[in-house]
Amino acid sequence: MCDNKKLLLIFVFITFMISQNVLISQEALSNESTSNLSQGNDNEFKFGAIKKVKYNLENSGNWEVTTAGDRIWNLKLSYAGTTSLNVMFDHFFIPKGGKLVVSTSNIKEAFVYTFEKNPVSKKLGTWPLDGDEISLTLYEPKSQKGKAKIEICQVIQGDKKVAFSSAKIISERTNECDIDAMCDVDNETINVLKQRLIHSVVLINIGFGVCTGTLINNTRNDGKLYLLTANHCLGDSNPAFWSFRFNFFNDANICSDPDFRTFSDFQVVNGAKILARNAKTDFALLELNETVDPQWNIEWAGWNNKNEIPEISFGLHHPAGNPTKLALDYHDLLTEEIEFRGEATRVWTLDPDFGGWDLGITTRGSSGSALFNGKGEIIGQLLGGNAQCLENFDNDRQDHYGKFTESWAISVNPEESLMKWLDPDNTGVQTLGMLSEERKFDGNSIKLFPNPIKNEILFLNQLIEGSYTIYNMQGVVLLQRDKAFFSSIDVGSLAIGHYLIEIFDTNGEKVVKTFLKTI
Repeated sequence: MCDNKKLLLIFVFITFMISQNVLISQEALSNESTSNLSQGNDNEFKFGAIKKVKYNLENSGNWEVTTAGDRIWNLKLSYAGTTSLNVMFDHFFIPKGGKLVVSTSNIKEAFVYTFEKNPVSKKLGTWPLDGDEISLTLYEPKSQKGKAKIEICQVIQGDKKVAFSSAKIISERTNECDIDAMCDVDNETINVLKQRLIHSVVLINIGFGVCTGTLINNTRNDGKLYLLTANHCLGDSNPAFWSFRFNFFNDANICSDPDFRTFSDFQVVNGAKILARNAKTDFALLELNETVDPQWNIEWAGWNNKNEIPEISFGLHHPAGNPTKLALDYHDLLTEEIEFRGEATRVWTLDPDFGGWDLGITTRGSSGSALFNGKGEIIGQLLGGNAQCLENFDNDRQDHYGKFTESWAISVNPEESLMKWLDPDNTGVQTLGMLSEERKFDGNSIKLFPNPIKNEILFLNQLIEGSYTIYNMQGVVLLQRDKAFFSSIDVGSLAIGHYLIEIFDTNGEKVVKTFLKTI
């Protein structure tokens, strides 16, 4: 184990090396070939093109040796004009004590991979980072010399400006048809349900495109990381290369200011395996390979296996990879038989006679998102449809969802149906509630920035569910907000001076911070 002084020196050295202009070797460049490799179909939202490469520790980048005998390898990938970059490793292993840092060129955003994050499959795909240049820096201890294995097989070059490639400031607006999931609707039951269920919604990066998935509970209530999505998102891709982002939703300020920009932390895990899939009802059930940080406050959605027609239904999804949106229908769903990919299948359909969705819309990137009944139970997943936002207006067309009841026991083969995985003990229950992983409130981890603040918006380094009160130094309450999700606070109305802020979680736990408002 390294002592603190040595760790500091390593960090400073790695940071310095990342900032240098480390070029790709000409040999590696000659190994490139461009391909728009198809790993799914046109229903997922595609944000980039695949470039096949053969980069490894021998033919690419540069090695440096520290005075202590440790080794540091640097590789910079730069593609002018791209909007984001992410890579696929077809062989990935970090030895004990080692570390791989994948960062933007300015090192403001980064992912760190250690021995503990080594995938069993030895395959890994990174989350897209904003910009046309990323740096990879590997630290290999002297005692582990030669044990690291890094082989990059694909670089995905973003060709669209997308919100999900940054953790800092995201531009959320897609079109006028979108309803942000953080905004209340005229139904208090739905408001309460979605406040919990947004923590079950997952943005899936399939490499060059995105879909939506939902964490789903099983009858053992054991917190297995089962994710329901659409089979068509899989195509012929390997989910071992996929990555999954949790809690990607806006600050509630978006509801009063549609152009508000907000902070959303990177909460990403890598890799999954297929448990079951069926093309007929278009479901896929995955199990995530990596554990999830308990501080993320995730939720597992429940489900309903009764063939009941809900009077109200809603979806939570990531259209075009944007922060979570809501689609809501106040009318009875239809059960229809449609032809899907050459097969007749029974689906839930929004009634076109009532104009499809009453609020919100789905689009590419929404594929695989769950359909919930009025109790917040999953009853299907988005298969496809004709709903679109045309010139900022809903076209009033229907969407189709693969029915949960059809997928439940559609085959005796457990790899083609849901029953074995979601009711492993064959209890026969037909409904199951949500499962929560409550996050312990850690006031010491909450940071305010910028501080001192000259601007109107004070940001927090994490999303808070709870309330806050701001006082002047005489104890007078100046600003207050209750029962909300927030990662920023508008302090534009405050005069120059020092202030106290009390932040509470939903259990009443409190932390007090100070900040300074300047000119």
